[in-house]
Amino acid sequence: YYSSIFVSLFLAISFSSCVGSPQDRTQSIADAYAQSMCDMDIEGLASCFEYGEEALSLLEGHMDRETNDYTFGDIQKYVSAAKESQLLPEVSYEIVEENITDEKGTIRIRFDIEYDDGEDVHKDTRYENISVYCHEGQWWIGDGLTNKEREMGRRIMNFFDKLK
Repeated sequence: YYSSIFVSLFLAISFSSCVGSPQDRTQSIADAYAQSMCDMDIEGLASCFEYGEEALSLLEGHMDRETNDYTFGDIQKYVSAAKESQLLPEVSYEIVEENITDEKGTIRIRFDIEYDDGEDVHKDTRYENISVYCHEGQWWIGDGLTNKEREMGRRIMNFFDKLK
């Protein structure tokens, strides 16, 4: 179940499109991303994407919009309940490889997950390759967008914002 939430949390933010918290080094953005995943910090995760905060606000405005098998509201409720009950699994990470060329690249992160279901302690290791890009001196998670794609993204987000 945890791995499904882990993937859903990532997918909920992956299409992200406003200004998050820029990072000036690839190591910084990878650490911010991985630590947000470990802490199940949705807002922190969104800040790793150039347009993440805007997308997050739109998701919050449309709580019934489905992302994969769960609604965004379900994910937020799960994270809140897990934090309150202290049932979050222990998750740690290590950046195992960086492959950066000019202003784009990939970073491979190993996540070690350990949780106790009351009877057994379960351990799992997951690897994730994340794409990163630099825009105006700041590193972000994603493939990067052309100026035309950025403008289209802004127009789409403005349209959805008007629907709220």
